[in-house]
Amino acid sequence: RRDRPGREGKSFVSQENLAATVSEMLVAIQAAMLERATAMRDSHIHDPKDYEELKQVVQGGWAFSYWCESKECETKVKEDTKASTRCIPIEGQPGHEGTCIVCGAKAKRKVYFAKAY
Repeated sequence: RRDRPGREGKSFVSQENLAATVSEMLVAIQAAMLERATAMRDSHIHDPKDYEELKQVVQGGWAFSYWCESKECETKVKEDTKASTRCIPIEGQPGHEGTCIVCGAKAKRKVYFAKAY
């Protein structure tokens, strides 16, 4: 296994058990990769309290903030930080309104701001 360095990543399997063992290993490898990717993603998502904090957060992560959906606010974020809206989640939106992180107007949903690489 490439995801486990050294002796831990090596195993010897008889030919009779090869298919079942490989199948189990592939499931385990995929689960480990998903767990690492999810942890990395979650560690880079931040909930900034104000626009200044958003500008700092997007330099190395994603900001999950309320946005009024105006083109002017999105343009301001892009000009100030080189970040833009990356994702507007369909599910899991709070049932209440907030205030736009940029202009302070009423906002109905939270979006992810991040840089494109």
